[in-house]
Parts: sequence; C-alpha cells; structure tokens
Amino acid sequence: MADTPRLGLRLALAGALALLALAQLQLGLHVLRLWQQAPDRAVSVPRELFQRDLPELALLFDSDAMPTALDGLRLRAGALAVEAFDLHGQIRSASGTAPVAHWLAEADLERVRSGSFLALAPKDAAGHLLAYAAVPAREPVVIRFAWARPDLLEDRRRQRDAAVISGSCALALLLLSVLALVPDRTRRPPLHPADAAYLEALARLRDHGFQEADRHDAERDRLERAMRDREPFVRAGEISSSVIHEVRNGLGAIVAYARLIEGGPAGPDARQAAAAIRAECDALEHVVRRFVELLRDEAPRPAPFDLGRMLGRVAAREARTDETATVHLEGGACPVEGDEDLLERAFENLVRNARQAAGTGGHVWLGWSADAERARVTIRDDGPGLPAGAPPPLQSSKPGGLGLGVALAGKLVRLHGGTLAFEPNPPRGAKVTVTLPVRVTVAATDGNTGADAAPVPRAEVSG
Repeated sequence: MADTPRLGLRLALAGALALLALAQLQLGLHVLRLWQQAPDRAVSVPRELFQRDLPELALLFDSDAMPTALDGLRLRAGALAVEAFDLHGQIRSASGTAPVAHWLAEADLERVRSGSFLALAPKDAAGHLLAYAAVPAREPVVIRFAWARPDLLEDRRRQRDAAVISGSCALALLLLSVLALVPDRTRRPPLHPADAAYLEALARLRDHGFQEADRHDAERDRLERAMRDREPFVRAGEISSSVIHEVRNGLGAIVAYARLIEGGPAGPDARQAAAAIRAECDALEHVVRRFVELLRDEAPRPAPFDLGRMLGRVAAREARTDETATVHLEGGACPVEGDEDLLERAFENLVRNARQAAGTGGHVWLGWSADAERARVTIRDDGPGLPAGAPPPLQSSKPGGLGLGVALAGKLVRLHGGTLAFEPNPPRGAKVTVTLPVRVTVAATDGNTGADAAPVPRAEVSG
C-alpha cells in the first residue's frame, strides 16, 4: 500500500511527459510542413500570373513570338531566367541565363504535364528556386522559371534542423514517460529538481518554436500583401516597356505627315484636320510621358522653398489650361524643405484631378498650413465626391482613366516621407489631404537611388 502514492505520481508524470512529447511532435510536424510548403508559397504570385495568362501563352508559343513571350513571363514573374524545353529536356528558347543544371524526374514531369505548377529548391540548383509548368502548345513546352534565392534555401535548412530537433525531443520525452512507469526500487524521489528544470527548458523551447512559426507566417503574409500592392506598378511597367518605343515612333511619323499637310497647298479643311491630328498626337504623347514619369526611379534633392508660392504657381498654371473649375487659394508663406520640382509635379496632378471632378462652373479650394514638424495641404472640390464602393486611391474612378495621376502623386509624396489621404468633403465633393515633413533628410546619391540613399519613411495612402 505504501507504493500506491508513488505509483500515482509516476502515472501522472508519465502522462505529462507523453503530452509534452505530443506537443513537441506537433511542433516538429508544423515546422516540417513549413519546410515542404516554402517553395510553393514563394511562387504563389508568379503561379497566379502564369495561370491567368496561360491561354494567351499557348497561342504565342504556337507562333514565332516565343522569345517575346518568355521575356514577358520573366518581367512579370521577377525571375532571373525563364527557359522553354521540350519534353526530353532539350532547350528551345530562353530569356535570361541561370547557371542551373537540373531536370525533372519522370514522376514530376507527369505532374507538370497534367497541369501542376511545380516549385522546387533542389540541392543541385546552386542556390536557385525553380518552378516548372507546361504550356499546351501544338508542340508541348515545359517552362522553367529560375530565381536566385539563397535566403529561402537557408530558411529551409533551419526549418529542417528545427524539425529534427523537435522530433528528437519528442522521442526523448516519450522515453522519459516510459521510464517514469518503471518501479523505483531505490525509493528515490520521483522527480529530481534537475528533471523539473529540464522539463521547464523543454516547455520554453516548445513555446519559442511556436512563436517562431507564427513570426514566419506573419512575415510571409506581409510579403504577399506587399507583392499584391505592387502589382499595378508591375502591370504599368509591362505595358510601358513593350509599347512606349513603338507608340512614340508612330506618333513622330503621324506628326511629321500632319505638318507637311499644314504647310502644303491643301485647303483649309485639310489643314484644320491636320491640326486636329497633331492635337490628338500631343494628347497621346502626354499619356506616354505620364507612364515614363510613374516608372522613373526618382531621388529627391531636398532644399528650402516656399510651399505657398509653389502651390500658387501650380494653381495659376492649371487655371490657364481649360475652362473647368475655379481654384481658390487659402494660405500664405510656408517655408519647408523638399524637392520642389518633384512636389510640384505631384500637386499638379492632384489639383488637375480636383478641377476635372468639379467640372465647368465648379470650385476647388487649395489650402495649406504648417507647424514645427509637419506641413499639411488640403485640396477640396465641390464635385460629385467619392462614390459608394469607390476604388482604391491608386486607381482611377473616371471612365477610361488609368489612375496614373494619383499614382504618380502618391509615389512622389511617399519619396518625401509624406502621407496622402482621401475623404468626403461635406456637403458635396471630395477632399485630399497631403501631409509632408517640414524637413526631409536624404543622403546624396549622385543620381543613384539604390543602396546609397538614406531611408525615407514610407507614406501611407488611405481612402
């Protein structure tokens, strides 16, 4: 009977150790799943882009446009290289180069041919992340994407090691739970203080593992959101890179012919038509120039200037462009620091949008103020306001609009560490509030906006 309490204590200890072993095993399995799913998560956005464009790609691959299609795939996916192979692994065409000597096993090739977008991080890929997909062209084609991702491989190595450690701890805990049931013939205490300290350390290790897994999940979600936020700019880059050169060449030829007609012996009607052609070409050139400005990698060169004088200059210049809304100025001198040219382009777009929204006979109020740290500029109009379910601020709500004006303004304000906010302007209209730091510190870059530039706070754009 004297051993009954000891037996109960041993059973309780064995049960607790078994539960800890199960928790540790669960942690190891979770880390193992992260290890297995890491390549798939890393290519989620390229997979969506590829599957969406697959019908168009199949048509391009059946034509002579395969190199152009591969260039477009590489730009959209942000890949180091995109290569096209036949089913025997012989390369047919490529965009970019990647020092990778890898081909699919037979089972993986069948998965790709059946429609899978297969992501791999093999050891023989020299630190590259690979993805394979099939295009159902007339002659079947296997596409291979390659990204240089040594960071992903290092994360997978750490996850694998963590899974091994978790499994080992689980086995050790199970062994301890079995040993706890063995009768203690020496009648020693069932749990030594060192054992308690060991169990406490294991519990802390388990909690740390869960925290690390949650942190990895949060970081993955943040990166996915960032990639989705940048998708409009990626699309603008795709359009501009493939169209701007051809459009400008065509516009130049059209304008030249129109000027020949205007200066020739043609009648008044023909000269008037030629003038209209030149005006339309100027409008198209303006759209192309806005694309280029949106994609240009600007580097602010801050210097002291009068924000009120610059805004007055913007209002005066915009008032001369057409007969839409009247601009009213509400503010005086306002000394700040920043790149005056870049900010002037940003406010030109915002004021122009407000005047177009207010329409003929409408009004736009342009006001500004500043304190010791921030300058605030408000642009209010009495137009129809923000519609219910309005699109995000970096998209256009005007019929046929591309949203480039607001997107460019947001980019230039963000370069200065500012914010851009949209809200209703009761009783009618909309209000845009731009908040800028009174002083902006940017390291000299000599035209380079890469690693030499000092970090500038990121702007938030809210609707």
